[in-house]
Amino acid sequence: MDQHSIQRLRRLLGETTLLVVDDTPVIRDIIAGILEPLGLRTILQAGDGEEAWQKLTFGKVDIVVADWLMPGINGLDLLRKMRQDVRLAEIPFIMITGVPDKQMVVEALKLKVTDYMAKPIDGSVLKQKIIKALSRKSD
Repeated sequence: MDQHSIQRLRRLLGETTLLVVDDTPVIRDIIAGILEPLGLRTILQAGDGEEAWQKLTFGKVDIVVADWLMPGINGLDLLRKMRQDVRLAEIPFIMITGVPDKQMVVEALKLKVTDYMAKPIDGSVLKQKIIKALSRKSD
């Protein structure tokens, strides 16, 4: 990566608001802690899909990292709602799950999930996926 690309990436990350959605507060904090060193402007947190939807519809969010299995509106339902809303349809969405299941992955791919990760979360892989997703969005 050349110097110009690095500067562009730093500027992009500095202007990015990320939403972490997981029903386990410790997991949200771990993800936020992994991502803070990237220099993201704002990292928002939501405990379920309902709270995430409120943050998405009333504020600026540039990328979502969400758990699949949550009570109420789960990660797949949240992704479905986002893809059906013209204002939110293009926001990159990284799905995380502790229960990797091929059918679940297929369902998420049909809804144009940006990327997918199984728990336990590998911080360096998550960072790469976020940078990749944001780079595609800014092209």
